[in-house]
Amino acid sequence: SRADLRKERGDSRFWAPLACDWGFYEPLMSGSIDGTDEMPHDRAVARAMQAKYKPNEQVKGDPKATVFVARLSPNTTNDTLKAAFSRLGRVVRCRVVRDIGQPIRASTGLGMASY
Repeated sequence: SRADLRKERGDSRFWAPLACDWGFYEPLMSGSIDGTDEMPHDRAVARAMQAKYKPNEQVKGDPKATVFVARLSPNTTNDTLKAAFSRLGRVVRCRVVRDIGQPIRASTGLGMASY
């Protein structure tokens, strides 16, 4: 049971960074204040418990070497973003996220730079 797992780990304050400390993510325990919940307290937790992660095969780059940036100017381009991050090291890949639902493909204000 979850209570036994909590005792086994020996720390009643374990609910904070589960994935980092234990190497796995348990949505029910993460959503619980003290980690003892046995039933999902809302539909979002129930959905998370049933979810299976399948990585997108088209995504490229190393997540540990990628910087995510937000609140970019709508005028920011891939080139200006790359120029800004090139001052910190060799940029392998850089892109500004654009809204493909807009006719002009407006910037969402988000971007990524991979080193």
